[in-house]
Amino acid sequence: MSALASGYGWNMLLILGAVGCSPLAPHKGDTLSSSGATASDTTSATDTGSTLTGLSEPLPAYYSFQLSFDQRDDDAWEPGTARLSVREFDSDENPLCNPLPVPVDLVSVDTVPGDQPSIYEWWALRLGTVEVEGCPEWTARNWHVGFGAYDPRLDAMLDAGGLLGAELYGLYLEEEDGPVYVLGYVADSAMLAGGTGLTVDSAPLPAGSYTAVTLIQMSVL
Repeated sequence: MSALASGYGWNMLLILGAVGCSPLAPHKGDTLSSSGATASDTTSATDTGSTLTGLSEPLPAYYSFQLSFDQRDDDAWEPGTARLSVREFDSDENPLCNPLPVPVDLVSVDTVPGDQPSIYEWWALRLGTVEVEGCPEWTARNWHVGFGAYDPRLDAMLDAGGLLGAELYGLYLEEEDGPVYVLGYVADSAMLAGGTGLTVDSAPLPAGSYTAVTLIQMSVL
């Protein structure tokens, strides 16, 4: 699997169909509801990959990310171990730049939303700004990231990465108090190698070094 495994071009939105079921990340293209019915293109802010007059860089339409961290026994992350790499794409899903190293300025354990039983642990992250010449600016923002139950709706994307059948945790994301999406997996190296399976179905995540990888690109809304 590549360093950022979400560049497969998956254009899918699975709408929240029931309380406690997180939708898949939003994308350009047809909408697939929880009942499997398709609808017309409903994404409103994904055609932003064109270059605006007077600007030298195109605006990103999508992004993917990879987050690594060391988990301690007390629910917290080991200070200084969080590493976030973000890759931005245009509206045709072409990479705009090399992955951006985004500062993670703050990590704290937060309360899991009451309507999200699939999430086991919920972390509040404060992300810093990244400015790289020739690339769209990544602006500071707040995220909630969580690990929880893997969602089988991601199987096709996992299969494309050669990991179908591995026992992995699900990756959940909330941007700036928006909807909660399931969009990838969380695992340690042993899980990715098939050496160990899932060990918990509640917080905390066992101590160790983990990587969270998106399997679907998030739309820039």
